[in-house]
Amino acid sequence: MTDVKNAIETSLEAISGAMDAIRLEVQKKDRKIRQLEEQISLSSLFKQVNTYMGSILDFDTMLDSVDDVLAGVMGVSACAILVDIGESRYVKENVMKSALRGKFDTKFFDLSMQVIGIMQSSLVLHNLEKQPFGSLLKGSLGVYTIRRGNGQYGLIAVYYEQPNMMSKQREEFFELIAAQLSVYFENARLFTEMREIAITDGLTQLRNRDYLDSLIKEGHYTSAKTVGVIILDLDNFKKVNDTYGHAMGDEVLRVVGRILREETKRYGGRSFRYGGEKLISTFQDTPAIDVAKCAKTILARIRSEVYATSDGTRFQNSASFGISTEPAGTGMADIIGHADEALYEAKHTGKSRVVAYRDPVLENVRMSVQ
Repeated sequence: MTDVKNAIETSLEAISGAMDAIRLEVQKKDRKIRQLEEQISLSSLFKQVNTYMGSILDFDTMLDSVDDVLAGVMGVSACAILVDIGESRYVKENVMKSALRGKFDTKFFDLSMQVIGIMQSSLVLHNLEKQPFGSLLKGSLGVYTIRRGNGQYGLIAVYYEQPNMMSKQREEFFELIAAQLSVYFENARLFTEMREIAITDGLTQLRNRDYLDSLIKEGHYTSAKTVGVIILDLDNFKKVNDTYGHAMGDEVLRVVGRILREETKRYGGRSFRYGGEKLISTFQDTPAIDVAKCAKTILARIRSEVYATSDGTRFQNSASFGISTEPAGTGMADIIGHADEALYEAKHTGKSRVVAYRDPVLENVRMSVQ
């Protein structure tokens, strides 16, 4: 009986051991299945993100979309992107809790960059309680480089408040997102450059009339209480071209464009080449007296500019100005039309002067510029 009992016990132990081994194997397979399911899910998500993000060319919209994916879909507690392109260097941060705000600043990314440079790989920390980073004392963190050839566009950081959230599949997903971000950045940069070319006058480097028309059509000026307009027309410009050549005429336009751009910027204005030798500046909620001062300053600078031809001939030029500042409800077409009327008067009453549109409300401005 003892032998039988021992045999049964041995068999039961063997069965129990076999069952434990089976359970362990099932757990391993379940873990592999879950990992595979997560990998498939993330792969599908990445394809959707790539298809969507690839169609976005506006830089800010693109960054917002990345934030939405990481914060919403991936459930990160915080994500941040360091943009470092040319002279642009800034951080875009998206945090789920106010306590995390400000932790992902340029100092955080500078430290990340140093560590990544030493490691020559992405920075992944699974448990910050064991290995704190910067001001992060718990949770898990991943920082990835957004590369551009041999250089880089910046970094992307993802953070979970819980430890051990950076599975292998998630690491691979974030690596892919970082890699694709470089493509998105490049597309956005090229789009911005092409858009700049499309809306910029090549000679004066001012915005062109098509762009002004698009701003008006989109209602850009309707949110202001008042709109100011300066229209200037170069005096005797045909004579400049006929006497000194079109290359010299182009130089005059370039210089006047620069003066206009610099002076209107001081008052928050925008400048455009309206056509030929006619240029225009627009202002929103700028006091009428300041619009008049701006026009007078521009005229003074244009008058003082001395041009020299290849044979040493030196000459100066001037311009005539029409200005109008009116309630935005008047409508941009009418405000521009009124400034143009004032310009017509300036051209036919001596040139090289600033004339304000004849409006009783603006009579004090009119008097101040004569």
